Amino acid sequence: MSSKRQRSESSESEAEEASNSQCQTRSRSRSVVHSHSKRARRSQTEEINAFPDNISEEDEEVENEEIVAEGIENTRLKKKSATGATAESGVIESIELVNFMCHKFLKVPFGPKINFIIGHNGSGKSAILTGITVCLGGKANVTNRASNLKSLIREGSNVAQITIKLRNRGEDAFNQDIYGDSIIIERRISSDGSNKYKIKTHDGKKTVSEKREELNAILDHMAIQVDNPINVLSQDTARQFLHSSSAEDKYKFFMKGTQLTQLSEDYELIRESIETTQNIIKYKKEVVPELLKEAKEAEERYKDMQKARELELNVASFKNQMAWAQVEEKEQEVIEAERNSQRAMRRLPNLQAKLDEEETEFDEINTVVLDLEQKYHDLTNLSINPLKERKNELNSLIRDKTRQLNELKACLKQDVEKHQQRIDEETQKLKDVNRQK
Repeated sequence: MSSKRQRSESSESEAEEASNSQCQTRSRSRSVVHSHSKRARRSQTEEINAFPDNISEEDEEVENEEIVAEGIENTRLKKKSATGATAESGVIESIELVNFMCHKFLKVPFGPKINFIIGHNGSGKSAILTGITVCLGGKANVTNRASNLKSLIREGSNVAQITIKLRNRGEDAFNQDIYGDSIIIERRISSDGSNKYKIKTHDGKKTVSEKREELNAILDHMAIQVDNPINVLSQDTARQFLHSSSAEDKYKFFMKGTQLTQLSEDYELIRESIETTQNIIKYKKEVVPELLKEAKEAEERYKDMQKARELELNVASFKNQMAWAQVEEKEQEVIEAERNSQRAMRRLPNLQAKLDEEETEFDEINTVVLDLEQKYHDLTNLSINPLKERKNELNSLIRDKTRQLNELKACLKQDVEKHQQRIDEETQKLKDVNRQK
């Protein structure tokens, strides 16, 4: 009984060790088929993008065969040269488990090639493989250890965390300028059912992304498939495959493990893309004459629009010139008005002097009149008719002189006001023109 139990424990340990070994050496176990699939996808995509107008289906098939053959040969030579070498990318350097399954805290560094993990039953060997699967995006049911992720949290804890450090060196490195020589993938699982990823740089100080799409891109670039039994083989899957699987299941296992299924799907997708592209090219060739006609009409319309645009620019230029001409004309009018005002101002002192003289003469006449009136009273017995006539003449002269003085004052005042009003109007027009500009 004891011997049988020891054999069972040994078988379980070997299965787990083989699974971990396969997970660590997945970069070195990339198949020629997968490389061929990636090269074929790239080649077909490049061919579609550079699809010429006059290519025939026969030439296309020959070119595709040459590209595929070249891809297979390059992959074979590359794999042959890399045989026995240590993978520079896609290798798990270490894993850290915190409150995950039976482990409160466990950190396991891995070697560059094969790693063996040994221990008693229930010591947590399978938890390491489960942590690798879960951290790299696998679902809980894939591990055959739990139906949901929160069941993997250690009893008594609310949060579990798995951290994996992937090697990221060499020519196959993924965004090495961003991540560095290693990529740290961290997955945090909460008891409320939520979980999130953090993808960090080699030193863990900077989080580059928290999106599942970035993790998928990394896994696709490094050819890591946690649901592929060639990469991760659990005990239950190995037991089921060896003891209870049918020939059909084994064939499906082989197709999935060698990625021939994926290659077939990719090939079908590429074929559909080529057919779609050929139909599009055929349709485009049919509508090219009409498009050329429309392009010619559009070109003519464009030329007309350019001419209209030039006319608009000329009109705008002429408007500016007209505005400046009006400004210049108004400036000349203002200058002329200022000159007239200055002339009027120069005449004003002379007129004022003349006015003063007339007022003085008026005062003298008034004095004469007063003297005559006094003489009149003194000479009451004399004949007054000549004096009255003289008085009337003097009064008439005084009225005339007074009227002339008043008219002269009014005329001068009107001239001054008129020139001042014109100066104000021209000044306001200049301000309006400058404001409009």
